[in-house]
Amino acid sequence: MNRSNFLLAMVSHSIRMVTFSTRFEGLPSSKSFVALTGFISVLAMLAEQLSRNKSLLHIALVVIGGIILALGFAAARDDNRVASGLFIATLPLSAMMALSVWIPGSETVIAIWGGIAMAWLLQRPEATSSQG
Repeated sequence: MNRSNFLLAMVSHSIRMVTFSTRFEGLPSSKSFVALTGFISVLAMLAEQLSRNKSLLHIALVVIGGIILALGFAAARDDNRVASGLFIATLPLSAMMALSVWIPGSETVIAIWGGIAMAWLLQRPEATSSQG
């Protein structure tokens, strides 16, 4: 798979993740994919915080907190697909949060929607089973 197809597939999958219309089984279960999606997720969270002119301490807390939560949920289920799915789902949410700087009041709506989407992903049958 070339780079453009890979990026297009990630964007498509991330949007389906936060619009409640996808499954984890389409994701690779390798640790390297978890690391890649985690790195991209951290970059997206960092860009979102920088767009708001936040301090480096605030940015570090947000990024570290996101990593700990995603890996913690996945480790509890021992499934790399869950971790990758959570990381991928942060991408459109981070983009929308960065854009919410120009739309007053939208940050709260996006945060609530993101929380519901993450909870929905964690309640999926393939996320709650230990077999992935």
